[in-house]
Amino acid sequence: MCMFLALHMEKSPMCVSPSEKFNKTGIVVCESNKIHKVVAMSCSRENLHAVQHVMLNVPCSLSNCTVYL
Repeated sequence: MCMFLALHMEKSPMCVSPSEKFNKTGIVVCESNKIHKVVAMSCSRENLHAVQHVMLNVPCSLSNCTVYL
């Protein structure tokens, strides 16, 4: 389910193709012990890769998490 959400985020109207050399991506970050608890969900935008976007917005919440790209 989390992988489906990450793929769905790539189709989001917020997700834009960056001008740099990476493809637009979606990301879902879940707690490792609770796979259905989503900590963060985002996509590539504002010339940032999805991973960079999540790390800048919720850096403290990402320890011990599983990432779906």
